[in-house]
Amino acid sequence: MRVNLYRPVHVKTLESQQHRGLLRNFGLKVGTVGGERFENRVLGLVASLPELASMIRILLDTKRKLREGFASCTARFWIS
Repeated sequence: MRVNLYRPVHVKTLESQQHRGLLRNFGLKVGTVGGERFENRVLGLVASLPELASMIRILLDTKRKLREGFASCTARFWIS
């Protein structure tokens, strides 16, 4: 009798995981850091993984630009 206790899963390839830029898939943990130390910590973790490092740099640049844009929007909102 089939009771559906198990479901099929899809395991992503290593290349797919690198393109997503997730650190935990590679056993890398950032820990508790804040501010600009976060970016330095992440770049230090991926220094030995060049394929992952290129994706992480893109994500960090995007994060920085979003934070800058948000800061400028909130500054305009409070000034007006």
